[in-house]
Amino acid sequence: MALPPRTHYTLHEVTARWGCNIADIAGWADVGRFRIMTGIAMVRCGQEAVAGKVVLSPMELLPLFRRCGTGPTEGVMRRIQPIDREDWLPITDPVGGVPVAIADMLILAEEVHAFEDENDMVRRVGRIRTGRGDAL
Repeated sequence: MALPPRTHYTLHEVTARWGCNIADIAGWADVGRFRIMTGIAMVRCGQEAVAGKVVLSPMELLPLFRRCGTGPTEGVMRRIQPIDREDWLPITDPVGGVPVAIADMLILAEEVHAFEDENDMVRRVGRIRTGRGDAL
């Protein structure tokens, strides 16, 4: 029995897959090419309770995405975007925000694949002719 397709990739998996820097990933997410998300326990955003999958703003966590690799591995989110909404909600409880680690940041597989398709990054293996009429 085959496993179902992947649903998420970590940021480190995407950088390895695309051969780019984590700062590139943050930049593309910032301009809306895909979303960086994580999962959180319940927080309060004013009168609203939010938990589960949320979108992160890479520019609010910018020190995590330094090209030189000297930045911290964890930052603090002070606002979030629930996955099914367009608006950003400030986190009011806990008062200092919620810590998030780079290792816990994900991109949906469908968004990774769409980005690859849009940028012609999908490589198809072709047959190599040997010159003797046969193919490898």
